[in-house]
Amino acid sequence: FQNIGPHLESSGSGPLKKVQSGEVAIGIGLRSQALEASKKSQYIKNIDPKEGNYSLIESLAVVDKGSEKQKKATDMAKAIQKHARKDLIKQYPKAIYKVEKVDRKS
Repeated sequence: FQNIGPHLESSGSGPLKKVQSGEVAIGIGLRSQALEASKKSQYIKNIDPKEGNYSLIESLAVVDKGSEKQKKATDMAKAIQKHARKDLIKQYPKAIYKVEKVDRKS
């Protein structure tokens, strides 16, 4: 941390904002933001290292407490998995479930 000094950001969008303003040449930040920025500017490129990239971890659990709300909570968890996952995998193309296919060009 000593060498990073003022370049360490606590904001997820901080590194990209510094690249966009020309303050720094390289920023490590959120992939989805970099992809959006690269669509708007020919000077910003997203590079995914061939060794791999981190991915956001998504998790969802329903704790069985014997409540009447158990079924509703389970239905909600299934809905989130079914409907939100298709958008998330576009931003972070990492197959988690056996049935998923990932476009390697993303």
